[in-house]
Amino acid sequence: KFGNPQWYDGYCMFPDMSVSSQDPNKIKTIQISYAGNDTENAAIIAPDREGFTELDSTNNLVSYSTTESVDDVQEFLRAVQYQCNNSQSITVLLSESVIPSDVHYFPGTGHFYKYVSQPGITWIDAYKASLSSEVGGWQGYLAVITSKAEDDFYKKYAASNGVVPR
Repeated sequence: KFGNPQWYDGYCMFPDMSVSSQDPNKIKTIQISYAGNDTENAAIIAPDREGFTELDSTNNLVSYSTTESVDDVQEFLRAVQYQCNNSQSITVLLSESVIPSDVHYFPGTGHFYKYVSQPGITWIDAYKASLSSEVGGWQGYLAVITSKAEDDFYKKYAASNGVVPR
């Protein structure tokens, strides 16, 4: 539960955020992300704390792996600063599984994405390969990109040296 935000000069925090779990050592991955009209002028600033290893970081998504307790995760999340110029939707994903650093959560769809480069693969073979994959206990599937926001998200992780593959 986020609780009420506390606003400071240019950022907000959620000092009353609560995290609960039956098992105090259940959380392995934390992903925090923004979705909204202007994610280019947004930033998520997480504290530098022992026991929290940064896996990925952009202006609108940060990922951490952790071996810390639920109480420590709660204190970590309470210290995160959210900077934005416009209204944003904030998603905090807490996973019992380790989410690999090449897998990214997109709050706009509520799905995970992994770009797999395999030039010349047929659609059928890509479909079969996706169904035989899994992330965090969830079966994979071949993504269908249905919005500009989703297309922009995928391109950010598919690009190599600034070039997005077809």
